[in-house]
Amino acid sequence: MTSQDVIHDVYIPDFRVKADVLPGRYTHMWFKATKPGRYRLFCAEYCGTNHSGMVGWVVVQERAEYQKWLAGGAGTGTMAQTGEKLFKDLSCITCHREDTTGRGPTLIGLYGKAVTLDDGNSVEADEAYLRESIVNPRARWCRASSRSCRRSRARQRGGAAAAHRVHQVAEDRAVERDGRAGGAAAAPATPEKK
Repeated sequence: MTSQDVIHDVYIPDFRVKADVLPGRYTHMWFKATKPGRYRLFCAEYCGTNHSGMVGWVVVQERAEYQKWLAGGAGTGTMAQTGEKLFKDLSCITCHREDTTGRGPTLIGLYGKAVTLDDGNSVEADEAYLRESIVNPRARWCRASSRSCRRSRARQRGGAAAAHRVHQVAEDRAVERDGRAGGAAAAPATPEKK
């Protein structure tokens, strides 16, 4: 665990565990949850005006239910629609803005194009690269990135869906601009997962 701003303290009273979360340092916490249920999670260190809003849940599931959740469960809609929902729900738009004023690079029209990495190499922004960038943003650092965002397991599972949404936005923009699908800026189509 790490903090990007001030000292926090993760506290899960039902498990009798508490650990500091510090800027510039990684810490960890370990516990064994033995009973399925939802357990409250709090920040136990006054960390500013939004301290009282720093709450959450630890969800403990039976093994089969957890495996289903880990696999992504039954999705509704297309991958592009799922990706758009995740992009909005997880506030990705806060950093990845269209006008390039956010912390992260813009994703509009990115799918299928070359991305220059910090080491000077280039890589194609295909589904594998986008998923890797969501799961492990520092693996191959893009020059346009200034900071990484924090991601939960749900964000990681949504990587492929988000990549499909980036692709769909690129195609939609090409249709608006050129009046037809598959315009010059559109990425090659990728099959939907079922």
